[in-house]
Amino acid sequence: IASAHTTPSSTFVVLNNAYSTSYDLGNKRGYEEAYYLKRISKGWVFRAFPGPWEAYLEKPDGTVELLESYKTKPSLRDVSTLVRDESFKRYAINNDRWMG
Repeated sequence: IASAHTTPSSTFVVLNNAYSTSYDLGNKRGYEEAYYLKRISKGWVFRAFPGPWEAYLEKPDGTVELLESYKTKPSLRDVSTLVRDESFKRYAINNDRWMG
């Protein structure tokens, strides 16, 4: 088995990378994040390579709606604010998946 450190052309896979799911820490080493699904307040952030990064709003009935697509990875803080603000604007306090 070759080490990823000694073979620059090798594929390197990181699962559940804590740095890519924490607010504003991001992926400091420049790895390509091929598949990504992160629960945020009132929605989700999703990406499947080579597609765009997507921000989804979770509606009160449990369905989701695409709010925004991004060519590059957005800040989780920015996406969370967008989704939370849109949820409040549309549904106010009634968008709580536990109220149902």
